[in-house]
Amino acid sequence: MSAIIKTTYEGKYLSTTKSPLNKEPIAANAVQFTPVDLLISAYGSCLLGTIDYAAHLRHFEIKDVRTEITYEMSEDKSKIGSIHIKVLFSDDYEADQKNTIEFATKDQCHVDNSLDSNITKVYEFLYNNK
Repeated sequence: MSAIIKTTYEGKYLSTTKSPLNKEPIAANAVQFTPVDLLISAYGSCLLGTIDYAAHLRHFEIKDVRTEITYEMSEDKSKIGSIHIKVLFSDDYEADQKNTIEFATKDQCHVDNSLDSNITKVYEFLYNNK
């Protein structure tokens, strides 16, 4: 059975979400931090965890990494049209490690795999970015 995520609309574009994992509710104000922003932040978080897991399986460590993700809405503004994913690493890696990282990023993230396949995604990997 999956966890129950409870979201309550508080009015004036504000909603709060509770899950079994967070003690305090997460607030989303559609004017300041939209639900799409929340989805994109979940995507970034999932990517980082996926990269770390893939590296662990291949016996190397990932540290000091972050994502910067921008998105554009579709022409009719009804859904996400494109996403630009920048992954920045403070360290450099061997070619086979980079292949592991980039494959995990593009093919193994659960949030990414759940997104509409019509969304255009552009990936950029910046290594040794201190």
